[in-house]
Amino acid sequence: MFKLKKTITVKWLAESIGLDFNPSLAATEIHCVSALNSSTKNSLTFSIHNEFSSDGMVIAPTLSDQKNVLYSNSPRYDFIKALSLINNEIGFTSCETEPDIHPTVVVGQNVVIENGVSIGKGTVIGHNVTILKNTKIGINCDIGPNSSLGVDGFGYERDENGNPIKFIHLGGVCIGDNVQIGANNTITRGALGDSTIEDDVKTDNLVHVAHNCLIKQGAFLTAGAIFSGGVTFGKQAWIAPNSTVMQKLNIGD
Repeated sequence: MFKLKKTITVKWLAESIGLDFNPSLAATEIHCVSALNSSTKNSLTFSIHNEFSSDGMVIAPTLSDQKNVLYSNSPRYDFIKALSLINNEIGFTSCETEPDIHPTVVVGQNVVIENGVSIGKGTVIGHNVTILKNTKIGINCDIGPNSSLGVDGFGYERDENGNPIKFIHLGGVCIGDNVQIGANNTITRGALGDSTIEDDVKTDNLVHVAHNCLIKQGAFLTAGAIFSGGVTFGKQAWIAPNSTVMQKLNIGD
């Protein structure tokens, strides 16, 4: 969940982006945004289907008997509009603590490490690496030169005029222990959660892992492999050079 800097009401949000809602919800407060599967009371999320169970406010395709629905013909698009509005008008809280880097970590030249990053014992960070906020790296990892960890994912919807609106990514990257990330890799932050690389994963050079991916323990990702958003890649699985996995596919162990 990602907390707002200031509480908003359902009425303010719905009227600002043009959504219908049950009038009894007008004064209901929204404190944070979240993915549908982790929503809680006072959170805002979205569902492209009518079948869901959530304690928070849901932008969904039907104004049903549920009191927690904001009606939308295009829930993902309207959620993106809501994120943009909140980001511009209210803002989201973020971790601004200085990086937590173990004394044994070796850091190369021209490395950028933002606040809110943690790096475990014995890890080596190659030259020209960029590590953005909300990135966690375990022990005994090797991050290859020119790699970028925690960059924004590629997510857009088009408005009524065909102009692209960006899905603001609020999540992070979680890298386990004994992971090798090759040179010129990109590991993208999650949208409303973390992109996760589990223990003992090894990636070759020029690998791209998109938002919300889960790369399970011991998997091998060879040169030029591309994982689109939301892919799950199983334990000790192997993918050949220059292969592409389309979004939200699940490859077993």
